[in-house]
Amino acid sequence: MSAAYGEIARLLGGARRREGRLVLATAAALGLAGALAALLLGALAARRGMGPVLQALSLGAAGLSLAGALCWAALALLRRAASEEAVARTLGRALPGVRSDLLTAVELRRDREALAASGCSLSLAEEHAARTAGRVRGLDLAAALPGTAARRAALALALALVANL
Repeated sequence: MSAAYGEIARLLGGARRREGRLVLATAAALGLAGALAALLLGALAARRGMGPVLQALSLGAAGLSLAGALCWAALALLRRAASEEAVARTLGRALPGVRSDLLTAVELRRDREALAASGCSLSLAEEHAARTAGRVRGLDLAAALPGTAARRAALALALALVANL
């Protein structure tokens, strides 16, 4: 593996970790915010003497909020960060100028042995990887994968916490 492929792999590894943290933080905050809101509604229903059915429904809604957040996180991680190709696509959505080149470099690295066996030029693949690595060198992952959704989810959780005080 060339140094260029190593640089691309490091970039994709960092992007995968960042995307994983953002998805998990967003899911946890939204799931907890939804659960707290449901529990608050249940407590208000109990205070007004509306019966145990509404209290049970609020507990169920809290559980559904947490389960829904967990399912969303699992699906989002599978779609966005399950493989190098998925991470390259995720970065490509944020960086349209390198979308195709980054994905092609990942695919060429994966299919390296098949390329060599078919007689294709590995030096062309290496050159493509070197050009792509040069284009993504120094890329700011925080700008490419912003934490806007996680910040909004944290705000929703803070509001739910304040409402439950």
